[in-house]
Amino acid sequence: MTVKRIAFAAVLLAGLGLAMPAAAQQDLKIGVVNLARLVTESPQAQRARQNMEGQFASRMEELQERREKLQSDVERLKRDGSVMSDEARQKLEDSIRDQQRRLRLAQEEYNEDVQRAEQQEMQELRQDIREVIDTYAREQGYDLIVGDGILYAGERVDLTDKVLARLKDKM
Repeated sequence: MTVKRIAFAAVLLAGLGLAMPAAAQQDLKIGVVNLARLVTESPQAQRARQNMEGQFASRMEELQERREKLQSDVERLKRDGSVMSDEARQKLEDSIRDQQRRLRLAQEEYNEDVQRAEQQEMQELRQDIREVIDTYAREQGYDLIVGDGILYAGERVDLTDKVLARLKDKM
C-alpha cells in the first residue's frame, strides 16, 4: 500500500513537471507535511492520549485486580489442591473457570471500547490537522501539499513545524 502511494506521488510530481511550462513550474508552490509527527507531537494528540487514559484508567485497574485475584486462586489451587477436600477443590476449580470466562469477556469488552474511543479520537485529530493544513495552504498560497509516502523532503518545503505551531495555537 505504501509503495503504491510513493509511486503515485512520484508520478504526480513528475507529471506536474512535464505538463507545465518552465515559467509555470517556477510559480508552483509545493510543501510537505510529516503527518506521523503531527499525530505524535501535536497538543491535540496529547489531549487525546490524556482523554483515553482518564476514560479507561479505572477499568484497566479493575481488570488488573481481577487478574491478580485469579492468579492468587490458581496459585492456591496448585499449592493446596492436594490437601483440599474434593468438594473444596472442585469449588475452587469452578470459581477459577468462572473467573477466567468473566475476565476474558471483560477484557474483550475493554479492548473493543478502547478501540472505538481511539478511532473517534483519531478521527477528530485528523480533522483538526486537515483543517489547519488547508487553512495554512490557502493563506500561504501553496498549490500542493503532500503527506504520507514522501521519502525525502528538504527543509525548504517541509511545513511540519509551521503546521504544528498552528495546531498548538488552536488549543
